[in-house]
Amino acid sequence: MRNIFFATSILLFSSGVWAADPEASATNGFSKADFRSEIATPKLRKLLGVANGNLYISKQEGGVEVVDKDGKTLMTLSAKSGDTDLLKRPEAVSVTNDTIYVVDSKTNQVVMYDLATGKYLGRFGSKSGGSLAGEFALDEPQGLIVYEGVVYVADTGNGRIQMYGINGVFLSTLTVSATPASVAEKEKTFKLHEPTDIALDTEGRIYVRDADDRSVKIYAPSGLYQRSLPKAGKPVGLRVAEDGVYVADEASVSIQKYDLDGNLA
Repeated sequence: MRNIFFATSILLFSSGVWAADPEASATNGFSKADFRSEIATPKLRKLLGVANGNLYISKQEGGVEVVDKDGKTLMTLSAKSGDTDLLKRPEAVSVTNDTIYVVDSKTNQVVMYDLATGKYLGRFGSKSGGSLAGEFALDEPQGLIVYEGVVYVADTGNGRIQMYGINGVFLSTLTVSATPASVAEKEKTFKLHEPTDIALDTEGRIYVRDADDRSVKIYAPSGLYQRSLPKAGKPVGLRVAEDGVYVADEASVSIQKYDLDGNLA
């Protein structure tokens, strides 16, 4: 049995941290999280995301359950459409006004569902895997966020961020860069190697957790590298809120908070 733990103004959980929706409510500048309650979740694999007060939970058999804060199941997102596999290993969820997007690392695609009914709407990506534009590396896409009509996907195995329209049409790959005079250019720290989680703030800045060098890198909307958060421990997830950046650290079993200038709060 795994539990999801609630704390004052922020949600902590035992199996991972989600790529955050920048439209989520602020955390009100708290400096200490106080335990509030927990939800028992049999067969939980991962908490994929939180939106509109509901939790999106990946089950061990591949489906996704949408539950409220009391643990009541509101709907289940289907893992199949006829004989077609949609979800086998869901990794992250992002929600818009009317659509739920789920990225799956086993079927190498993003699957869309109707927010009101949970009905399957379509999918995009490459089920067989690949490195061409619009394709995902086999068994690899993990991070996902929708921001201002663009779906950002962390194509982990190909070391890149790909961008799609909300209907799944491929737009472009984020070209990451650094100014020639910057230290980052010299050390090549600006490059993405194994992007895993992705989040955006209200200014459109892009935060990416790179599992390869255990860093959280920050880029301008153009892809220009700005900085990395100070390295500490082993980050395993991140969330961006209006008052800062929250990073789950596996080494210290803690949540570290940074301000939007990258300083440890």
